[in-house]
Amino acid sequence: MIKIQDLTLWRNERALFSKLNATFATSTISAIVGPNGCGKSSLLLTIAGDLKTYSGTISINGRDLLELSDREQAELRSMALQERTFWAPMKVSEVLALGFANKSRSEIEKVAEQLGLIELLDIPVTNLSVGQIQRVEIARTLLQDAQIYLFDEPFSGQDLSSKAILIEIFKQLRASGKVVILVLHSEVEKLTWCDQILDLTS
Repeated sequence: MIKIQDLTLWRNERALFSKLNATFATSTISAIVGPNGCGKSSLLLTIAGDLKTYSGTISINGRDLLELSDREQAELRSMALQERTFWAPMKVSEVLALGFANKSRSEIEKVAEQLGLIELLDIPVTNLSVGQIQRVEIARTLLQDAQIYLFDEPFSGQDLSSKAILIEIFKQLRASGKVVILVLHSEVEKLTWCDQILDLTS
């Protein structure tokens, strides 16, 4: 599905890593790990098509990422950002519905229930904890039907129960033939549920 060849990525005129090669296949979960500042989140943004300061190639289904239109990229992948900030006091249900006019209330509630948000649907998103906001962001990502799912630090602010729920959701995506790529700070030995670990440690 995704093939990275000789990828060198720059941020602020500094090479984060160079000559990286990796493949992300369908029906797999891949974890990107490494120390702070090594380029984990930047790599995820590059795969998403949001960062273009790189050399080398990234191809999706045999097509160069740079040849895909913004619309094609948006249809291929869905991404949950880290530390999403909401300023408007919209209800959680309203935030989840943004951009998803084709989704019914029951579809939104189903995803909300999976993530332990069902009791929070009528609460302003500005009243939520960091972990709850992260789950709202993940819920929005799951509402989009895509081939590729990208999650930047999905366990941030989550307790053990929430982490276990998220892992099961990632496994469900894998079972349905999706590509799942996660940026994680977890110790490698705890990631036995992942199919591939890409360590950016220099």
